[in-house]
Amino acid sequence: MTQQTSVLFLKNQTVPKDPYHDAFNTSGFDTTFVPLLDHIHADLSLITGYLTSKEFLYETDSLIITSQRAVEALANALEHITDDERSIILKKLAFTVGPATEKVLRTLGFSRLEGGADAGNGTILSEHIIKTLDPSQKVTFFTGETRRDIIPKTLVSNGYNLKEVVIYRTVEKPEIIERFTNAFTGKKSDNCWVIFFSPQGTQEIVEFLKVLPNINDINIASIGPTTETYLLENGITPKLVARKPEASSLLQGVITANQS
Repeated sequence: MTQQTSVLFLKNQTVPKDPYHDAFNTSGFDTTFVPLLDHIHADLSLITGYLTSKEFLYETDSLIITSQRAVEALANALEHITDDERSIILKKLAFTVGPATEKVLRTLGFSRLEGGADAGNGTILSEHIIKTLDPSQKVTFFTGETRRDIIPKTLVSNGYNLKEVVIYRTVEKPEIIERFTNAFTGKKSDNCWVIFFSPQGTQEIVEFLKVLPNINDINIASIGPTTETYLLENGITPKLVARKPEASSLLQGVITANQS
């Protein structure tokens, strides 16, 4: 009997449903999540105060939101404003990265979405925004306290009127390496995949993996090119980079790699 392949997801499991858990479990993989981060929303009154301001409601043409954590903070704030104000916001043009965040925004009620499945990272989305919007139009970037500079730098350098609003912050959970080693120990390196979704919270895990004598036997995957670059810069070459940052693409990549 063939031993079940193990997959360690270096991410918090999304609730109530996680697309990676569903896709891999349905396909017969043994999945384990190693939570890395805690996400803390900004003060609710600060978020709702900006959402209901004249500046945002009536003077801002579009918004950018690139992470599901930012969407969660925004969704919570939208529940605490009037129906009329919410209606105005949901009609704004919204730019996002990746199919998962696009899907959540659509579920919230946003009807004018750009990027999404066609923009797998900030560089692609920035290029799309430049092709779509006139620089004179006001844009708000709802973001976390820690974020990459690609989108704001690209837009500002091209003369865009961009405002950043921090609506959540991320902190690393304690004892990350202990949880990872507990999950990893005992796994057969050639029958286990370690999936990196982001550089955040993974420094100790990277340091642990890169000194293992059998590092080249370990199946390491990256959800996208940004995380791939981080791994390469730290001396780890992933065996797989998902074609798109989504569960189905990652699953197909792992299945194909296992068959080769």
